[in-house]
Amino acid sequence: MKSKIETVISFIAVLISITAIIIATKTYNSDIKLSYIIIGIGASFVGVVISLFIKKLFTPKSKDKVYISYSDSDKNIAESIRRRLMHRQFILNIDHSNISIGDNIDKIITKEIEDSSIIIILLSKNSENSFFVKNEIKLATRKKKKILPVKIDPDAKIPNELKNIRFADYSSNSTEALNDIMKAVEGILLKH
Repeated sequence: MKSKIETVISFIAVLISITAIIIATKTYNSDIKLSYIIIGIGASFVGVVISLFIKKLFTPKSKDKVYISYSDSDKNIAESIRRRLMHRQFILNIDHSNISIGDNIDKIITKEIEDSSIIIILLSKNSENSFFVKNEIKLATRKKKKILPVKIDPDAKIPNELKNIRFADYSSNSTEALNDIMKAVEGILLKH
């Protein structure tokens, strides 16, 4: 998505340059002179400045990063939350399809959590037994990240590290829980 936006911005910058040269040539009804070339270069410069501004505007900062911790068995619910957050253009965590063979999983996950300001943790019977979820909770707590627990299984136990944190109850009302998650994420990121 990011590279498509950059391509479109570059194309627009080129179009602005060409349009400026064509207008300058037709307006003065003569061959291209030094002044027209200067106008073309000026238009190109304006196009580049606009493209850099738009790129900066649409490139989320690390404070906008949201990491979703979940057991592989709960991937469908993680995906529904991810889709909802993607509509707001937040940068989301990697998932296993983005980890190549030979990559150090612990290092990648640690970096993703360090680079994220919000950690959403899906709590279920599956996550209780997940080595990765347990480690991600410990790391997020140690790094003092904002943690948003989401109970997706009515029988899920709340880990000790999260006992004093209010959770969204996806298991009883998924729509309300998704709305609560969105409000919480937006509220946290607006404070930055």
